[in-house]
Order: sequence, then structure tokens, then C-alpha cells
Amino acid sequence: MAFTNEQHRKRYAEDPAHREHKLAANRVYRIEHRKRLNELWRERWRANAAYRERHALTRIARLYGLSAAQYRRLLAAQKGVCAICKRPPRRRALCVDHCPVTKRVRRLLCDNCNTGLGLFGDDPGRLRAAAAYLVRARRKARRGGRRRRRARRSSA
Repeated sequence: MAFTNEQHRKRYAEDPAHREHKLAANRVYRIEHRKRLNELWRERWRANAAYRERHALTRIARLYGLSAAQYRRLLAAQKGVCAICKRPPRRRALCVDHCPVTKRVRRLLCDNCNTGLGLFGDDPGRLRAAAAYLVRARRKARRGGRRRRRARRSSA
């Protein structure tokens, strides 16, 4: 008599030795067929947008505990744009920004804004100092552009 799928699932869940045997067999199969499996996965990734989206949403759920519905609500609340620069993403989907200390999700950011926050160590003081630096440099450039500089006299 053949086993049903339900019986196989039950044995896998309840019998640790059987489960380890199956996992070992799967590892061997993947090693032996690695090249072909990678080609199949690459082709599926390239050809199937729904597969890519499902993979991305699964990753977001695993890393940040954010369901697909919660991600879509955040995206809709931000009208599909970055929470900092207010621009739509160019190539990739918006990144989930989270506090590295509390691990809580903050908002969705574009690649550039997310990278910028990370490079400044999510430190508001450093970000304010960088903004002040840019303001000073811009003022100085404007003043320097309006005045004529005096030519230095040569002592020849």
C-alpha cells in the first residue's frame, strides 16, 4: 500500500531519524545536481516577476517580521516614494529601514538614503553636522562667486 502525502509529512515531523535521512539525501542530490539546479533557479528568477516579488517579501518577513500586507500598507502610506528624499525608486524596490538597536521598522527608503543613513551610523548628530557643513559650503561658494578676488602682487 502506498503512503499518502499526509502520512509522509507526519512521519517526517515525528521521526527525527527519518527526517535526518531525508535531509541528508536532499543535500547529496543538491550537491550532485548543483549546476542544473542553479540554472533552473536563475531562469525562474529572470523570467518570473511574481517569483522575485514573493522571494523579496519572504525575505522582508524573515528579516524584519513585516508581512506582505504590512509592507504594502507602508508603501501606500508613503505613496510609493522614499520617506527622506520623496523620490520614487529607480531600479530596485524601496528598502525597509529599521533601527539597529531596537530592530523596529521605521519607514521605506531608497537605496541612496538607506545607504547614507547606514554610513553615518544612524547618528542624528553626525547627520546634522554633515547638513551644516553643506550649508556653510554652499554659502561660501555663493559669496565667492559674487566677489572678484584680488590678484596677488608679485614681489618681482
